Amino acid sequence: MLFMRPRLQPRLVGSIASFACIISPLPVTFGCSPTDEVPVMQQEQNAPTRAAVAAGGQSALARTLKVTPQAVQRWCALGKVPAERVLEIEAASGVSRHELRPDIYPIPEPSQLAS
Repeated sequence: MLFMRPRLQPRLVGSIASFACIISPLPVTFGCSPTDEVPVMQQEQNAPTRAAVAAGGQSALARTLKVTPQAVQRWCALGKVPAERVLEIEAASGVSRHELRPDIYPIPEPSQLAS
């Protein structure tokens, strides 16, 4: 009985190199598929990630807010920041409170601005 040892073979998919484990006629590819419309690097960032980038990175934002870098990374991963940190993040990064927490700080209606 012949045992086939899987081997990794580089394979180009779009402009991103991925690896396929060749055992069967239908290789399994990991990474970006040809049907993906937007490459990962060009997808829109969420508000906490934009704030971290504007502040100089997640570690820099964490130092400014006196929290751990893991806390900032979690906010970026979830796309939501704690309500008690919104104003501090706005001051440190320039990303508006309306973008960071639209559920707490909705954009005012034009009629409300006039009064």
